[in-house]
Amino acid sequence: MENTLTFQFDVEKSEMQRLYEQNNFEARIDAAVAYEVPRPDAGTRDRLMHECFCCKKRTVRYCDADTGEEIALISHVTPTPPNPRHPYTVICRLRIGNTVYEAAVPKI
Repeated sequence: MENTLTFQFDVEKSEMQRLYEQNNFEARIDAAVAYEVPRPDAGTRDRLMHECFCCKKRTVRYCDADTGEEIALISHVTPTPPNPRHPYTVICRLRIGNTVYEAAVPKI
């Protein structure tokens, strides 16, 4: 019998962080295979300007080394000087068992 995935959408940032910590994702990611997700706008003028004056964003899909299934999708953001912010991560998606948690899109 196939495992059926269930999805939880619009999970708040604080809840994503709690799930990450509670389920030992730091160790799981260390043991995972990382695949950088290509950006559709890579190399465009707008992207190059954004990276020059704001930040660089690298999104990584982490997959279980044994099963090949995605366990997390995380964006690593590195601000570019003169941007005063420090590097940070955005937890976009986590898989715990057969449940996939999708982060809420920030309100602008």
